[in-house]
Amino acid sequence: MEFCRKNQETYHFSFQRIYMVGDSAGGLLSLAFSLINASKKNRDLFEMEFEPFPIHALGLISSASHLKRGEESTFMFSTGIHRNDIYLDCYKELLDPTLMIKKDIMPPCVLITSDHDFLKKDSYDLYECMKKNGIEVEFREYKSEDFRLEHVFPVTYPE
Repeated sequence: MEFCRKNQETYHFSFQRIYMVGDSAGGLLSLAFSLINASKKNRDLFEMEFEPFPIHALGLISSASHLKRGEESTFMFSTGIHRNDIYLDCYKELLDPTLMIKKDIMPPCVLITSDHDFLKKDSYDLYECMKKNGIEVEFREYKSEDFRLEHVFPVTYPE
């Protein structure tokens, strides 16, 4: 995002309204960044200093958002967080970004999954968390017809 800001004129980026979209782990990154971006408390927690971006809404497709499965998350430990990072102030939020979801900082969101998405439960859990916290959220589960819709699929042409 800082690259985009620094190269705004070169690439003709507009920062009037930003819509972040992500599939699977990209959905997690979009969710986490929007929550860190919108809260000084979260930026301090993650030791990040930057001028916030005006994120208008999120679109999360088959998002890997419920990462804390039990006391540890093997997914996160295999992708960059180490068990010795437990000393970090933001450790709990790294394992479960839903802990940061608050009405005053979370942008509106569209959550998308499919009937054969192996992370479908993550989308349902995230939807329930957002509803509980008063977030404007729309949920869509696409159903398979002629063939199975698996994890991450082209939502513009699911058939």
